[in-house]
Amino acid sequence: RMRKVVSAGSLSSLETDARSRDNRPQKQVAPISAEPDIIDALRDQVRDKLRNFVHSIKELLKDVDSSSNSRDMLDRLTFMASMENGFFWDDAYASDQLDDVSKNHTFKAVLKKIHGLMCMHPDEVEPKSKEVRRRLTFFVNSLFMDMPDAPSIHDMFSWNVLTPYYSEDVTYSKADLERRSDALGVSTLLYLQTLYKPDWHNFLERLGIKDEDKVWAKKYVDETRRWASIRAQTLSRTVNGMMYCEKALRLLANLERLDD
Repeated sequence: RMRKVVSAGSLSSLETDARSRDNRPQKQVAPISAEPDIIDALRDQVRDKLRNFVHSIKELLKDVDSSSNSRDMLDRLTFMASMENGFFWDDAYASDQLDDVSKNHTFKAVLKKIHGLMCMHPDEVEPKSKEVRRRLTFFVNSLFMDMPDAPSIHDMFSWNVLTPYYSEDVTYSKADLERRSDALGVSTLLYLQTLYKPDWHNFLERLGIKDEDKVWAKKYVDETRRWASIRAQTLSRTVNGMMYCEKALRLLANLERLDD
């Protein structure tokens, strides 16, 4: 009987305590953030370097020119650097952009070239070939000319190129390049290698050839014949120049989003 009274009292007190706890104001629990901060040391390092680069460009524009174009560029740089959801302040967006860039093979190739130019001495960057320097000088000078706007591909006339020739080789054969000349006493290819030494070294580097004897391998023979013909045959240079025009037109059509 005593046990039954104690049990009843105990249950009554437990129910009272439970009701009092339910009526007591509960503390607010801070919600757990669903998007934790991303710690990315490489991202932060890249952003710091880009910030310094943008700041240097802005200071350069302030000191060099005060035209409307410079002010417009300054406003664009300031807006880009201050966007809250942009690369400089949005951690998740910046990490995603760097991940996408790291998978882009074209960007890797361009970045490798830029890194090489930035790390090399100015004397090493300047092309050693006289012909290359002549072409670059001509191209840079043409940028300061008052050129009319180029018409669209749709508005252009069709191009027809006629190159007359008679009994002339367009591309040297392997036998022609290895044949020794009576006047020079050396083969045509050796003469061209000596005359265009920097171009020949660049040619070997571009194809990844370590041993010069491999230039006649099946994989490289056509490139070797083309390299020699462009430098020794006027007709071959003419045809090659017209092919450059075709590449330029195709690039222009691609930029204009033409499918045909």
